[in-house]
Amino acid sequence: MAPLASGVASAGAPTAPTAPGVPGGGLTLLSLRLGLALALIVALILSAGFVLRRAVGTRGGTTGASRLQVVDRLDLAPKRALYGVRAGARVVVVGVTETSIAPVFELSPEEAAALYPPGDAPRGTAFANLLHIVTQKAGTP
Repeated sequence: MAPLASGVASAGAPTAPTAPGVPGGGLTLLSLRLGLALALIVALILSAGFVLRRAVGTRGGTTGASRLQVVDRLDLAPKRALYGVRAGARVVVVGVTETSIAPVFELSPEEAAALYPPGDAPRGTAFANLLHIVTQKAGTP
């Protein structure tokens, strides 16, 4: 017999409300399954975030000492500057603008040692020395 609108069969036996297309019927079972699936998805997302934070933090984050050091800076105009960046024994001068970073030239090991001794802490702009090196590299006197 077909259930009536009140949820009672015509023979007088009460029945649970059924959801169409749910095997075994019952909104309680459906709600329980949806709640468990949602809890599983949230747990997976949280554990993936934890694993990713750990993996990124040990490889390229802020842990440990950096091998790059900004040894000098020269402001050229608003949002434009030259930076001297030490990478090991090499010092590379890079041009920085609002939208790009590009290498300008690399100092020879002798020039790098004379201007920025390896144990020297970063200091203010040595404008005259940097200007002299830039003009020599460009070929102007």
